[in-house]
Amino acid sequence: MPENATPKTEPTSQTENGDSATASNDRFEKLRQLRASLRSDLTITRQLYRGEPVYLIHDPVNFKNHRFSMADYSVVTNFREDLTLGQVFEKLSADGTIDQASEESYFRFVMRLHALNMLTLPINNGSDLFKRSEATEKAMQRSKLTGFLFIKIPLTNPDGFLARTIPFFKWIFSPLFLAVWLVGVFAAGIVLFSHSENFFEPLSGILAAKNLPFLWLSLIGLKVWHELGHGYACKFFGGRVPEMGAMLLVGTPAAYVDASAAWAFRNRWQRVVVILGGMYFESIIAILAIFVWAFSPNPFLSSCAFQLFAMAGMITVLFNANPLMRYDGYYLLGEFLGIQNLRPQATKQLNKIWKYLFLGIKSPSDSKTTKEKFLLVSFALASGIYKQFLIFGIAFMLAYKFPVIGIAIAGFHISMTLYGLASKLLKYLLSDPETESIRFRARLTAASVFVVLPALMFVIPIPGGVGIVGVLGFENEAIARAQTPGFLEEIEVKPGQAVNVGQSIAKTQNIDVTEALLQKQLLLQSNLLKAKSLSSDSIEVVAKLEPLILQGKSDVRRAVDAHKRLTIRTMNPGRVARVISQDQIGRMLEVGEEVAVIVDGRPLVTAWLTEEDLNSSQFEIGSKVKFRIHGRSQVDGVATIYKVEPAKINRMNQLAVTQLAGESILVDPETMEPKEQLFKVQMLIDGELLDNNSNLKNWIDRGAKTSVRFDRKYESIGSWIVRRVHGFIKQVTVDS
Repeated sequence: MPENATPKTEPTSQTENGDSATASNDRFEKLRQLRASLRSDLTITRQLYRGEPVYLIHDPVNFKNHRFSMADYSVVTNFREDLTLGQVFEKLSADGTIDQASEESYFRFVMRLHALNMLTLPINNGSDLFKRSEATEKAMQRSKLTGFLFIKIPLTNPDGFLARTIPFFKWIFSPLFLAVWLVGVFAAGIVLFSHSENFFEPLSGILAAKNLPFLWLSLIGLKVWHELGHGYACKFFGGRVPEMGAMLLVGTPAAYVDASAAWAFRNRWQRVVVILGGMYFESIIAILAIFVWAFSPNPFLSSCAFQLFAMAGMITVLFNANPLMRYDGYYLLGEFLGIQNLRPQATKQLNKIWKYLFLGIKSPSDSKTTKEKFLLVSFALASGIYKQFLIFGIAFMLAYKFPVIGIAIAGFHISMTLYGLASKLLKYLLSDPETESIRFRARLTAASVFVVLPALMFVIPIPGGVGIVGVLGFENEAIARAQTPGFLEEIEVKPGQAVNVGQSIAKTQNIDVTEALLQKQLLLQSNLLKAKSLSSDSIEVVAKLEPLILQGKSDVRRAVDAHKRLTIRTMNPGRVARVISQDQIGRMLEVGEEVAVIVDGRPLVTAWLTEEDLNSSQFEIGSKVKFRIHGRSQVDGVATIYKVEPAKINRMNQLAVTQLAGESILVDPETMEPKEQLFKVQMLIDGELLDNNSNLKNWIDRGAKTSVRFDRKYESIGSWIVRRVHGFIKQVTVDS
C-alpha cells in the first residue's frame, strides 16, 4: 500500500542573516496584499494523535494527506477570499492565535501550503516557478535513472469493481471469520510443528529450475490477491481506491493499489486493518496450503501447496512485514509509533544531528520526545543501510549470472548515489541560506569531506588482521571407507578409541554377497566330489573337470574377498576421530562411503588462503598465529606455521571453508572444485595449550571449524577497496 501522507506542516524559524532577512521581508510585503483560500475540494477529517485532536486534509487530486495540529488548522481555516493575507495575520494576532513577532514564520507557513498546492494563491513569480519546475524535472530524471529496478506502472481505476464486489468479501472482515482465522493459524502452526522433520527437505529444492515457472506465476497471483486485500479493506470502511497497477521489481511484476484514503479514517484500528489487509488475505492462502501440503496423498499437489505456502507465508514475513522496506510493516510501524511519513521524518531528524555536530546549526525545537528522536534516528540509519545492502545484494546476485549487467547496476548505483549525495551536500554547504552565517565553517567542512577524507583513505591503513577460516586436524589422517555395498550391521569402535592396523571398525551385511559365496563354494565342492568319485578309467571326464575346478577356486577366492570387505577395517594405526553414528545402523552403505576417520601425529590447524589473502597476510614459517574454535569461545589458541604450499586439489572436501557454508573459498557446488588458486597453510598447535586445555584433547574436535588471524601487511583503506572491487569484477567475469 503506497504512502502518500506528507509530514505535518510546521512554520520555519526566523533567519539569522540580515541580508537574507531583508530579502524575505520584501517578498513577504508582496504576500501581504494577496488573497488566498483553502481549496474547496479538499476533504478534512478530525483524528486523535497521541491523545490530542489533529486534522487530516486529504487531497483528492494527488491522493496525498496532510496532518495539522489544532494551532496550525486554526490558521488554515482563517484564509478567506475577502481578506488579504496581511489582514488574516492581523486578525490572528489580535485574537491571540499567533504571536505578533512571528510574522515571518506565518508567511513561510503560507508559502509551504502553496507549495503543497493546498491554497488558491495568485502568485506569478516566474523565477521561483522556473526554479521549482527545474528542481522537479531533475528529481524526476534522477528517479528514472535510479529507479529502473523498481518500475511503477498504473493500469486501472479499480474503485468501481471493488464497490460492486465488496458484498462478496464483507464476511472476511467479520468477527466470526476472524475467530475462524485465528483457529486456522493455531492449527496450521501445530501441523507445521508436527511435520517439522519433513519441512526443510522441500525447502532446499524450492528454487530448482523446474519450480521457477510455478513460483513466478504464484508470486504474481498472490501479489494481486494481496493488494485486493488492501483494496477491499479500504472499501469496507468507506474509502476510495482510485488506482491499481503493476510494479516491476527487478523484472518480476507485482501488483499495487492506492489505498491512501485510509489515512483519512478517524478510527486508528480501521487504518491498521487496511494496512494488514494484504497480509491477512495472503495468510488465508498460506493456511490452506499448509493443510494440503501435510495431508494430500498426491505428491504433485503437495509440492505445489508447499511452494504456495513458501510464497504466501515466509516471503510475506520477510518482505511485507519488514519495517525497513516501504511495504506493510513500514506503515504499520509508523501507525503504532504515531508518526506519518516515518522515513522522511527519520531522515529529517538525522540531518538535524549531523548539522549540529559538524556545523553547529541548531534546528528549531519541536514536540518530539527524546525517545521519539532516538527511534527516528535509529530507523533512518537502519533503513539506509538496509536499502544499500538490498540493492548491492541484487546486483551481486545478477553479477554471478550476468556479469556485465550486475557490475553495471552496482557501478551505476554507486556513482549515482555518490553524485547525488555530493551535489546536495556541496550545494547546502556552499550556497544554502541556512549556512550563510557560517560560510567559512561550511567551506572548511566541504574541503574536509571532499579533499582531506578521500586523501586519508589512501593513507590510513586498514585495521585488524586477515581473518581466515580453517579446520582442526592431525598430521596423519586416514579415512576408512566401505569397500563393497552392504547394510550397516554393527559399529565396533567409539570416537577416541585407539586402533591397530587391520582392526575391525564396522560390519555390514549383503545377502547377495553372502549367497554368491555359498553358491560358488557349493559348486566348487560339487566338482571336487565328482572328480574324486571318478575312477582312473574316466581320464577324459576328469580332464574336463579340472578347468572348472580351477575356475571355481578362483571364484571362491574373489567371493571370499568380497565377503571379507563387508567387515570394514583400519589401514593405519591411531585413534578414531570420527565414526559413523549408531542411528545409521540398517542403512545401505555404498562403495567409497566414509565410515570412520583415523588420526595420528600432532594436532594442527589447516587453512586455505586465496591469492588475495596470501598477498595481504604477513607471516613466515615458524611465526605464531592465533586461532579460535567456533562454538567454544573460551578456547583461544596459538599455533606455529610449519608448512605453506600451493593446494593442488580437484575437490574441496572441507565444506566448512567454502561459500556453501558462508565462507570465502569459492567452489563449484556440484563438483566441489575450487574456482581459484588456493594455498594450504598448516599450523601446529602449541603443546602447552594441549596440556592446559582438555577441550583440544577431545578427538571428536577433528574437523571443527576455526578462525585464524594472520598479521596484515600495510595497505591503505582506499587501495584495499579498489583491490577488492577489482578482484570481484575479475572473479565474476572469469566465472562467466
